[in-house]
Amino acid sequence: MEVMDAPYRAGDLLHGYQAVADNLPNDPRLHQEKGSKKIFFKNFGDARVNYVILPVARKLMTPEQAAKVTGDGYLAGSLMHGSRTIWDRHTRRQNGQAGRYQ
Repeated sequence: MEVMDAPYRAGDLLHGYQAVADNLPNDPRLHQEKGSKKIFFKNFGDARVNYVILPVARKLMTPEQAAKVTGDGYLAGSLMHGSRTIWDRHTRRQNGQAGRYQ
């Protein structure tokens, strides 16, 4: 796992929903043979916090609750989600075989 800034995006990361994390490579066969790397894009996470999460929190929460919403909390939640995804991929069983995460 790595937390980094993404100065430029191309390929699958450029179009549509702008993800704050990715699990590379995308090919499940390569995941099985070589493993994978979970990357968290801090600058995209920070942008999501500043331009989406904080404004929504200020509208929907009391000021005391909204004051507790932070970028560090969002990053921690994203890291925990990524860890759970990796754990699930390696521990899920189906018919006695390790299951493939989808």
